Amino acid sequence: KYFLVPFGKIFTPQINHITMKMPSTPAMLAKEKLEDTFCNQTSLQAQGTNCKETFCECTHVLQVRLNSVVEMILVDEGVTYDANHMFHLHGNYFHVIGMDRIGSNVTIEEIKELDKLGRLRRRFTNSVRKDTVTVPDGGYTIIRFYADNPGIWLMHCHIDFHAEVGMAVIIKVGDYNQMALPPKNF
Repeated sequence: KYFLVPFGKIFTPQINHITMKMPSTPAMLAKEKLEDTFCNQTSLQAQGTNCKETFCECTHVLQVRLNSVVEMILVDEGVTYDANHMFHLHGNYFHVIGMDRIGSNVTIEEIKELDKLGRLRRRFTNSVRKDTVTVPDGGYTIIRFYADNPGIWLMHCHIDFHAEVGMAVIIKVGDYNQMALPPKNF
């Protein structure tokens, strides 16, 4: 289960308080050569970096096991602007199994606590299948997908300016040896 926070206390569009820095080489072509530049909330915390207190910018990657069921809870903390964020995932469709607006401001800790108490409603039957979904301001959206398409897939806000300034994350499905090779002479 991944909790993604599309907008944090640093007033720039981010995911999990991290600004995505796109790699200088397309990730599918460079593969292992880029691995040292990848980061996520866990790797930054292990280095002693708290992205809630300092500006974090790196090639933000979440690793997903091939053929696993992935559930993501996308949270918009409702800070600064009254605006929803449209999120698009390349390489997969997902089911929207829950969505609600909590209030003007909500924290990831509040959403985690509501989830622990079983108060985030999920609809597993007849859920909508999409590749783009809104995350309500001051609320959450829960998506689920079967990660059966190995590759390096971008998930980003569909507001062009937000994606451009780093509101994105790479979802790395599977290991490199499970991914297709680029066409010959590519």
